[in-house]
Amino acid sequence: RLLLAVLGFMCEGACPPMLRANVVARGPHLPLWQGLTPHVLLRDFFDADELLSLYGEESMREAFDAAAPASQGHFVTMLSRVAFIEAARPGSGRCLRAPWQGIFQLFPE
Repeated sequence: RLLLAVLGFMCEGACPPMLRANVVARGPHLPLWQGLTPHVLLRDFFDADELLSLYGEESMREAFDAAAPASQGHFVTMLSRVAFIEAARPGSGRCLRAPWQGIFQLFPE
């Protein structure tokens, strides 16, 4: 759900600022994201490595291998989309943080 939250609150792609503001304002009131503060989640995800590093752990790969093929496809797709968003963020220099190297080695799909 973390990757889904990051993708949803970042509103990847060509998203009008008004729509993104609406998602960020209303998201915490939805049952799935209740009590979550989008700006805090995004700051914690992009400005620190702790949350991202979870995806580079062997236990994540074990859970991935045990999942249904469709779920595996969704997970790998979300990982790649989040990596693309990170590389496109202003100030990133189109570079990814160091934990991504381990994640891509763990999930070469």
